[in-house]
Amino acid sequence: MLLRIKQILFLIVIIIFSYDVSSALSTISGFVRDSNGNPVDNVDLDLIDSQTGVKLITLGDNTDITGWYSITVLNSTFYRVTFAPRIGSGLLGKQVFDFDLTTSQRLDVTLENGIAISGVVSDFLGNPIGEVDLDVDSINGGRVFTPNDNTFIINGFYEVVVPPGLFRIRYDSPLNSRFKGVQLDTVLITNDTIINITMLPTNLLSGTVTDINSLPIFDVDIDLRDAITGAKVFTSNNSTDTLGNYNVAVDPGFYQLRFAPKRGSRYIGVLIDSFNFVADSVYNEVLDEGIVCTIRIVDTLGNPITKADVDFKLPNNGIKIFTPNDKTNTEGESIVTVPQGLYDLKFDPPLGSDFKQILIPNVTISQDTLIELVMFQTPRINFSGQVVDSFGLGIRNVELSMVTYNLNYKINLFNNFTDSLGFFNFFVPQGNFDISFLPQRGSHYIAKKFLQTTFSVDSSAGQITLDEGLLTLFTIVDDLDQTIQFSEIEIIDAVTSSKLFTPYAITDISGKGEAVLPSGMYHIKVNPPQETNLRTGQYSNILVQEDSNFTFKLFTRPTSSNGNNFILQQNFPNPFNSTTTINFEILQRTDVQLDIFNILGQKVKRLTSKIYTPGEYAIHWDGNNEQSEKVATGLYIYRIITSMGSDSRKIVLLK
Repeated sequence: MLLRIKQILFLIVIIIFSYDVSSALSTISGFVRDSNGNPVDNVDLDLIDSQTGVKLITLGDNTDITGWYSITVLNSTFYRVTFAPRIGSGLLGKQVFDFDLTTSQRLDVTLENGIAISGVVSDFLGNPIGEVDLDVDSINGGRVFTPNDNTFIINGFYEVVVPPGLFRIRYDSPLNSRFKGVQLDTVLITNDTIINITMLPTNLLSGTVTDINSLPIFDVDIDLRDAITGAKVFTSNNSTDTLGNYNVAVDPGFYQLRFAPKRGSRYIGVLIDSFNFVADSVYNEVLDEGIVCTIRIVDTLGNPITKADVDFKLPNNGIKIFTPNDKTNTEGESIVTVPQGLYDLKFDPPLGSDFKQILIPNVTISQDTLIELVMFQTPRINFSGQVVDSFGLGIRNVELSMVTYNLNYKINLFNNFTDSLGFFNFFVPQGNFDISFLPQRGSHYIAKKFLQTTFSVDSSAGQITLDEGLLTLFTIVDDLDQTIQFSEIEIIDAVTSSKLFTPYAITDISGKGEAVLPSGMYHIKVNPPQETNLRTGQYSNILVQEDSNFTFKLFTRPTSSNGNNFILQQNFPNPFNSTTTINFEILQRTDVQLDIFNILGQKVKRLTSKIYTPGEYAIHWDGNNEQSEKVATGLYIYRIITSMGSDSRKIVLLK
């Protein structure tokens, strides 16, 4: 028996070695060089199956000192090949998609120079946080390939290399941790930049998503939106794993909770309108299966229309069905899943475009459906004119910008800059718009804005005069003298209390913003980015008589000194003669009542009375009483009352 087994094994070995193993293998090889033709060593190569997304385990997959590499794999498929230069090289990573390795191939690549973004991610005590994943997205669209983009466990350090440009940067906290992720919405990168990030611990929302048979559903996105404002809350690691489990770190509050299955799946998304999250919670969800509808939208030339919005509404009550990820992609295609039923369909064009909305009533959806549509454009009209200075001389490179009145959607325009003589001539959609004339940054011309301008026929604006003013530069720093990006600077005329139009008064990566102002006295209000823990800065009676450079410091929000659940701030401006703003901060969800009293203790006007969630708020008073009558010049008191206490401040009205 033992002899028989040995004979069988011997035959197996003969069969194996008789097979031409080399015919089943392919080799990818080549040189990696920089833009100067120099070899780049220690570049790490990875091969990912283009169909399955599975990464191959490959040995010896780094370039040598000559920049040469050679990797042998099974020759059965196409691969995405990635090239990751070592940290500190200053070189951009590179990806080659759908590379054919059904036969051996040579692939030489050149890695371009880029700009390094580096820093340390730590907690509020300064302890490093490792395994934080960075994602860098271009504002113009598309994820930037940034290999080796996790922070080091030992020191929280990271470094990624990107091309110059405007980006959104996300810092995803480690899996299952209590740290909130951080998102920087608009980061201008023009040279090597250090960005240190502090992550704060918070509460965990966790649970399991299954189908009606209790089977787990993978890759369901858990999205939260502010229940009051509708603003999306950035959360890290917000997708279910292979077991259907999720763990999301998020602050307590009132949210709209959304469960969004992967695009094209048969599961119907779920939306919970009012979700009160107060502490660590477990919330499980069951998703039903539905009907898959594929929508393709093109223009009259057959070109796909991107970012068109698709809505399914119930005809009897107009309620909109929750259909996540329902905007058309670059191929003009949207895939949504809905319950079987009768719907009114609405297809909205991309924001800022001049395509017409499409409405299709009473559509029965009973099986998987393909809907193909052609979206027509609204006719455009000609708009022309000239932008000049106070001497009638043309001003070049003034940008004309248009937004829809009230909705504030920016319109896509072409050739909308003035020429060397200040003339402009381009086409605009018909409608009612706000139009702005924006001189170049660093100039001494004051920007101008016209509200509710109606465009119905070809028209000329004639000459638009931009006055000269004083170039006023601002630098915004925190209490540690670190510059603050994305701070919004509001400039208010101290005499008229009117807010000036200053389109460039938002700080850049270096904490700098600018405005061109007439000579005069101003009140300045600096609004820090929402994701920071900084207080709004208010500065009264700032005199501007020449080109100036101001530095304003924003301080960390204080905690309530008296144990209350709110902080009341002094109104701004004070004294005032038209409108003033009362700012307060809510630390815990509470009822808030804010009233104005005269010096006799008589109530003049109630400004607000409702429930507020944690955050900063601003209430305006125009000097009117409950009967909408102007009150007399004098001293008044404003008082806030919450569930845990009250506070008051003095306010002066001058006429």
